[in-house]
Amino acid sequence: MKGVVFTEFMDHLERAYGPVLVDDVITSSGVETRGAYTSVGTYPCSELVRLISAMSSISGLGIPQIIRQFGEQLAVSFKRDHPQYYDNIGYFDFVEAVENRIHVDVLKLYPDAELPRFFTVSRSERKLVIDYLSARHLEELAYGLLLGTARHFDENVSISMQPIKRDEGTCIRFEIVRS
Repeated sequence: MKGVVFTEFMDHLERAYGPVLVDDVITSSGVETRGAYTSVGTYPCSELVRLISAMSSISGLGIPQIIRQFGEQLAVSFKRDHPQYYDNIGYFDFVEAVENRIHVDVLKLYPDAELPRFFTVSRSERKLVIDYLSARHLEELAYGLLLGTARHFDENVSISMQPIKRDEGTCIRFEIVRS
């Protein structure tokens, strides 16, 4: 997993909960890196899982809640660091652009990146249905990213998700409905 996810997660924890908690999470998780991540490095996804599990144990928050909150904050960071993707585009168009525009650009920079896949199932003025396929099963992160991005576009949405079978394997279907 690309290091930017780790550095953003650590930054998120520090902003939201303070540096003492971050130190406690790192120590409690027992990760080999001892929390020393670089945005361009590559680290095992299992380390992120250990950090999130430690955060859950220390804070009492549920793992899905931690991951979803991180996704919402990650959406803010992505907007800050990559504003070009947000110009002259609407929310549904942006979500659909992740697979064929944003991830294409990511792979140019990081050819070894293992990115989730997004497939548009249907779209209307009020509703977008997409399938999320990832070996890492970070659907709660995707949920948080979808929600955080909707806020950027001043969209009030409800998001539901359910597992489904596709030819490519089991995935999560997100239904995003504008209020």
